[in-house]
Amino acid sequence: MRRTVFAQDAIAEKYSGEIAAAQEKADKQQADTEAKAMAAVNAKMEIMGPALERTRSSHENGLAWYFCGLIFEKQGDLSNATICYRKAWELSPQNPDIVKDFLRLLQTQDQQAFENLIRQNNVDKKSLTRSSTEIIVLYEESLISRRRAEKIQIPIPDFQGTITMISIDFPFYSDPACSPSPLVLTENGTALGKSEPAVYLQSLAYRDLKEKMPDIVIRNVTRAVAKIASQQVANQGNGYTQLGMMAFNAISSIAATADTRAWYSLPMDTQLYRGSISPGTHTLECRSPINGTLLTIPVTVEEGETRLVWIADTGGIAVAATATLSGKGLPPTCQQFNNPFWNNPVTGSVRSPATIGLETGTGSKEIVL
Repeated sequence: MRRTVFAQDAIAEKYSGEIAAAQEKADKQQADTEAKAMAAVNAKMEIMGPALERTRSSHENGLAWYFCGLIFEKQGDLSNATICYRKAWELSPQNPDIVKDFLRLLQTQDQQAFENLIRQNNVDKKSLTRSSTEIIVLYEESLISRRRAEKIQIPIPDFQGTITMISIDFPFYSDPACSPSPLVLTENGTALGKSEPAVYLQSLAYRDLKEKMPDIVIRNVTRAVAKIASQQVANQGNGYTQLGMMAFNAISSIAATADTRAWYSLPMDTQLYRGSISPGTHTLECRSPINGTLLTIPVTVEEGETRLVWIADTGGIAVAATATLSGKGLPPTCQQFNNPFWNNPVTGSVRSPATIGLETGTGSKEIVL
């Protein structure tokens, strides 16, 4: 009996070592396969490079930080407002309004840092003033493109080390980095300014996919390895085993389809304009120099009010809405353009039709909605 126990111990030790060695070999093979798959996927994602360079991560939104700072400033909390404006500036250093507001409040918190940044950015101190009555325009342009499923050939080893080339679906974006079209703002022919990019949502979407891609690769490679291993077992089994494997492979094929769900309902980019305006009712003329579209939007601003004007032109029907950001002024308003079933009621004491104009070779054509 003692010899039997010793023999069992010896056999267990021998086979445990062999199992561990086999597991280590399998892990190494899968790691090598995952590395090759990741290299192939990265090569395919090179077209996304210019868009990815515009952002550091998928969850850092400079515009969100900017509005957080705006709210703090309206509440009189200049310290926290400066912190938020700084974060917005770090994420969206190309937007002049974000730079202007960060430097304007930094002057009240850290004079030395303010002087250094003024020199580095070549900013005129006189341009940092803000009026008590102003408008903030947010312009959303186009829509983020869809992901596309593309097959990549990946070498998958089996238990004997034999390599099988498997086509695996992976999701990709194929559109190049968007080129924002600024919205030129005028009133009665007088230029007010133009919007500038504040956040590239296309870049956030591309970065989100890139951050998730390693997990996608691991899942797909693991599924492919399991599929090949199961097929080997089926080839050595009876008819029932093979029928079961046929069903398993059918289900696996459905599960292996690339997930092309994405941020389809979000704009490619959001642009920002902030400027002073006199109290009263105004007619903003918002022109796109790329396609010639002209949106005419009535806006009423009270003394000391900051009025938000949101414009979404994502193709087809355009939408504009206004709301106060300072607790005074008219209730929110909403308008639609290019929609014959919408009569553009304006909430409050003012009711004005919205118009859309289209520049043509023979002049401008205006349609009253």
